[in-house]
Amino acid sequence: MSTLLDPFIRIINKASDQVIDNEIPKKAADVITAFVNSGFEVVEDVVKIARDVTAEPDPGEGDP
Repeated sequence: MSTLLDPFIRIINKASDQVIDNEIPKKAADVITAFVNSGFEVVEDVVKIARDVTAEPDPGEGDP
């Protein structure tokens, strides 16, 4: 017995199938991971610069 929902059920089934076949969740996760990793690399570079700028000179360095 066919219902009014059958076309919608078929559309949902085909869309879900395509999402799984094309690995959309994995690809989206890869993009997000790359974005987050890039952000943390920038933060790490900024912290390194701050460390280098604020470092005290060694006692052997500097003006005599």
